Amino acid sequence: MAEEIRVLRKDEYQKAVRFLENAYGHSANFFACAYPVVWREENFSPENISVIRENGKIASLIRLFPMNLMVGESKIKTGGIGGVATDPEIRGKGYMGQLLNYNIKKMKAEGYALSVLGGDRFRYGNFGWEYGGRQVNLNISGRSLSKAGVKPHNKVKRFSGEKEILEKIISCHEKEELRVERRKEDYELLYQKIGSALYWAEEGESFGYIDLSGEHQGTRAIEWGGDERIISSITAYLLARFGSSAMTFPVPISKKFPKILYELSAGWSLSMVNSVKIINLRKTLEGFLPQIEQRWGSSEKQEITFEIKGNKEMVTLILGKDCSIEGKKSENFISLSEKDMAGLFFNFIPATCFSLGRLFSLLNRIFPLDFYIWPLDHI
Repeated sequence: MAEEIRVLRKDEYQKAVRFLENAYGHSANFFACAYPVVWREENFSPENISVIRENGKIASLIRLFPMNLMVGESKIKTGGIGGVATDPEIRGKGYMGQLLNYNIKKMKAEGYALSVLGGDRFRYGNFGWEYGGRQVNLNISGRSLSKAGVKPHNKVKRFSGEKEILEKIISCHEKEELRVERRKEDYELLYQKIGSALYWAEEGESFGYIDLSGEHQGTRAIEWGGDERIISSITAYLLARFGSSAMTFPVPISKKFPKILYELSAGWSLSMVNSVKIINLRKTLEGFLPQIEQRWGSSEKQEITFEIKGNKEMVTLILGKDCSIEGKKSENFISLSEKDMAGLFFNFIPATCFSLGRLFSLLNRIFPLDFYIWPLDHI
């Protein structure tokens, strides 16, 4: 018999991770090794882990991961959803849906603006999540580097936790316009976790690094930062060392798009790497207001009211030299479901898909909004 939803206790860490290992089919201690920032026992936060028990054992579990999305100078309170699991032998009872609804209510009550997760679009679309968060994938080949005259750097080193190098890496990463806020101890754990292999080089005052997915033998970067010319020569070194023909770089879409890496690319693609749900419409627009204002870039005044059907949320975006948010209703009125509103705000599908008529040209000037969760921060 199923019990009511409750949060875990501090002494239930081992039960939680053993349950997850069984549900996902992972080896022992996988979660603590792969995600040390959030799944080591000292980083266990039972108040954010909700479960349904059946016959005295955990039957289904979801964990809420509080994070701050950094979008320029804005800090947007966001709830990551992960560790979604149900005992394989008792699936199909609706436990996951109950836990998702519980966590949606929790995020609303605790003042979150957004929620993000990774997973099946149709499964989570029923609860208001939609694909969002653009990523460009730059493919840099050994041939393209050779054609540009880029030679392997001759002083590339593997990062082994040196404090002075860590400070340089942190300095590079925190210059990124789009990222997740990290504590210093997060950096220390992320760059030395399983699956991470970070290489760096410097020339005078210039510094650059590439963090490889350690299990892909030099073919996929999971993070990079610093001087693009140094990054290019580190890439040439790594391709030669691992005998790889090309390396893929994940790139957020921001004002600081890497021009040199783009020019060296043999090809590229655009993808969505998250699903996003709007938890609070006003807080979401407030968080992205500087980005909206920069894209609008005009003193022309326009007003657009957004309403999410079914939850009574309605706010008006005032566009102009100084953009703002108000509660009044304007003539330009858009009412969409939770999923479609998330798609309009964050997906790269054209606004015409939402049958918005004459508002199409206005919306295309400001949407999609961009945030970015670097692969190392995925949970």
